[in-house]
Amino acid sequence: AVRFTAAFAALDGHAELVVPANEASFEFQIKGSGPSLRLATVDATKRLDAIVKRLNVLGIPSARIQVSSLNSSESLEKAFLSSKEDFQAIVMATVHVDSLPILSEAIYTVAEGHIHSMGSVDYSLRDYSTYEDRAKIQAIANAKQLASRIALECGVTLKTILNVDASNTAGLHIRGGLMPVPDQDVQIINERVIHISETVRIVFGI
Repeated sequence: AVRFTAAFAALDGHAELVVPANEASFEFQIKGSGPSLRLATVDATKRLDAIVKRLNVLGIPSARIQVSSLNSSESLEKAFLSSKEDFQAIVMATVHVDSLPILSEAIYTVAEGHIHSMGSVDYSLRDYSTYEDRAKIQAIANAKQLASRIALECGVTLKTILNVDASNTAGLHIRGGLMPVPDQDVQIINERVIHISETVRIVFGI
């Protein structure tokens, strides 16, 4: 949109970058059981430690595997279980994968650890701000081009730039994803790209 007044003209420039994702993360839950809350928690922790060690071998450091919650309680099926499974503990952990080529193997590794459940994969950009700045520069260039073209058609002379507003105009859209299916040998990975859009308003003196 463009708006002319007696003193200035304001015009919006737009730009969108489509960038391949370069990192991902996914959550999983693992359940432990035992005759007491303490032992159920110990069982869950041991199961988690075994998975973490396998992920370490794959190239994912322990610092990139974070425990987000640990809940322990009396089993809802206590009356139907032996005393060894009267209590349960569920640990939720998040795995951050910095190298997408090992993502599928990381998912298989976790799935083989007899987990309770696994979530979908979230993709992201490790250096998002770099691409965001690039989109803003392209949006500014777009605004200048449109301003010159419209000014020429309207017979208006553009002078200096009075203001550039790039605040609160960023947009992020993640397209595609991967839903883990541990029982399948082949997984179909959809397009994993990040759409970064920017709108910049430039005010020109006329």
